[in-house]
Amino acid sequence: MNRMTRIKAILTAAATAAASAAVCIPASSATDLVVEVPAEIVSMFGDVNADAKIGVADAVQLQRFLLGQDGDLGNWKNADLITDETIDVFDFIKLRKVLAGEEDPEGAKLTVKVVDMMTGEPIDGASVTLHSEYDYNNETHLFTLGDWTTGEDDINLFGLPTDDAYKYLLEVSGLPDDYGHTFGCWDGCQEFFFGEDNEDKELVVRILRDGTECDLTADFFDWSMMESRLGVGNMEITDKEGNIYYQRLFGDKFALPDGEYHAKINIFDYPYQAIDPDGEFADEVREIFPDEVFRDWTSGIDFTVKDGKIDNDLRIDLGPKDGMDNGVKVSCYDVVTGEPISGAKLSLIQFPDTDPKLMKEWTSSADEPEVIDGLVFSGANVYKVQVDGAPEGYTGSGQEYLGWGNLSGYMHDVRFYFAPDTAEKSVVINILNADEGNALFNDLCTLDIYSVDGPSIGKAASGIKAGEGIILPDGDYIVSLDVVAMNKKGYRCIDDILGAEFSVVNGRTDAPVELHVSSADKGLDDLEELLGGLGDLSDLGDLEGLKDLF
Repeated sequence: MNRMTRIKAILTAAATAAASAAVCIPASSATDLVVEVPAEIVSMFGDVNADAKIGVADAVQLQRFLLGQDGDLGNWKNADLITDETIDVFDFIKLRKVLAGEEDPEGAKLTVKVVDMMTGEPIDGASVTLHSEYDYNNETHLFTLGDWTTGEDDINLFGLPTDDAYKYLLEVSGLPDDYGHTFGCWDGCQEFFFGEDNEDKELVVRILRDGTECDLTADFFDWSMMESRLGVGNMEITDKEGNIYYQRLFGDKFALPDGEYHAKINIFDYPYQAIDPDGEFADEVREIFPDEVFRDWTSGIDFTVKDGKIDNDLRIDLGPKDGMDNGVKVSCYDVVTGEPISGAKLSLIQFPDTDPKLMKEWTSSADEPEVIDGLVFSGANVYKVQVDGAPEGYTGSGQEYLGWGNLSGYMHDVRFYFAPDTAEKSVVINILNADEGNALFNDLCTLDIYSVDGPSIGKAASGIKAGEGIILPDGDYIVSLDVVAMNKKGYRCIDDILGAEFSVVNGRTDAPVELHVSSADKGLDDLEELLGGLGDLSDLGDLEGLKDLF
């Protein structure tokens, strides 16, 4: 922010023992001070001269102001110790009592403890920084109020403003060597505020010791993609008294001592929402998984940990936000003229390879494409558009799998091309098996062809059978194998990862178009040969996965 004001200030980090009027209340540090704070913001009650400490100098400054000897208060809000919007003798009396140890400053007392998550024992040697954030005149002012290192005594801070406009951030910026894990969040900060009815607060930061067994699991599960989605939200885990154990738990494994807890769920600005157990999306999921039970977690989840085990499932079921589903637009064309054609028989299938469900059948129209929206699933290959029959007088086939990943509200464009029966089909693409002396292997899988004319790439044909003649307009193309089908049969392409490039001129390819494949296990054999006979790679653990690179 252009005009953010930062102050490295000092709050009293001592107990409320009495102090004489001639002695400052002990401060944690007095280095790196930037004392320019807008006068309408309280940085610390009692810090009249805005030097980031409460001491006799503040009493002198306030006395001189009241006597008319000095018109500069530094920060008048800090001098309003009895918070009546007036600076008078009563504020001076209050300040003298604070300095004498007879009263605490106005505002709240904060006690900070850093403890082991599982045992509750204090942790010495953790670095703690307190920040205050305040919005003023459309600017966010961030004050660094102090730095401390935990020891035998608690950290006690006084004079903190309790107005809702003040937000505080407690940062753990350094931890002992055996506490490398932060306290349930990525940024190492715990946010809090006081509120008008909560004058004092004890903030306990709980940290997991390295090596703690994390037997509890939290999961954000996206049913539209059928997979866990780390990073789409987090949970605040508190005990029944509201004490924070994890302020931002993003999922995966964690640990808690035995006790009763509550998980408050926060979903980020993604196209996801809680699944309504009685909603349409839940019904669609149950068509595939009839035994699945969904629950309403919008008010949080209560659970108990006993003997290290949890009694409730912390799986957060997510579905697409209303109106954020995807769609598909399907068109059919004459490959020679490029004009739309009618009469092709087509269908849309949901989960075609696992739990096939026919979503729609239709016949293509030359007047307009077929548009299907409301497709709520978005994972890889969750839908398939396929040609069930070519128009009369044409030949051609094809299929295209659909999957949107994180995209939402997207309309996918699918185009199928058909060749007139009378046209010469002079474009032939073959698959060759390198393990068998480049023998024809055209029944391995189908092909997809992409046009690369111009600055963009578009699919020209899909689901093409290798070895069969097809028609393509003049232009530049890339052909690729159906990788999923090829991998299922245990083969890999040994050509360029994108496939083979070719051009069509006067209806014919400029050279034979061939794709070469080899057994997927051959790559592992090649790696063993490169390593000079070091042994069977299957004994090398993670190196086994390297065969996918060959």
